Amino acid sequence: MSFVLRENHTFKRKIEVKVPTDTGFKAESFTATFAAIDSDEAKELYEAEDTNKDRVLLDRVFIGCDGIKDEDGNDETDTASLREMLSKIPYVALPLITAFWNGLSGQKTKN
Repeated sequence: MSFVLRENHTFKRKIEVKVPTDTGFKAESFTATFAAIDSDEAKELYEAEDTNKDRVLLDRVFIGCDGIKDEDGNDETDTASLREMLSKIPYVALPLITAFWNGLSGQKTKN
């Protein structure tokens, strides 16, 4: 199969989140959409003045989400503020970053 060079390429990944509970963790998941960026842009993002490099990266590449519910079980609408909120939660941000880099490199995550 021939390689197809795409402008503005995006990809989706299932994000497995381990939510802390009183007795351990609860496994939950949602789908994230990422923008595939080139290495020059990634380098610029990581060289930004901001001390939270991962959040700077997620602000740029985490462009959509699906499968998230509120505490009442209602579907959450994908918005920039929802994605920003998710990016600030450590047990969500780490799987997002891992899924992004693995998605670009073709690596599979280990369970």
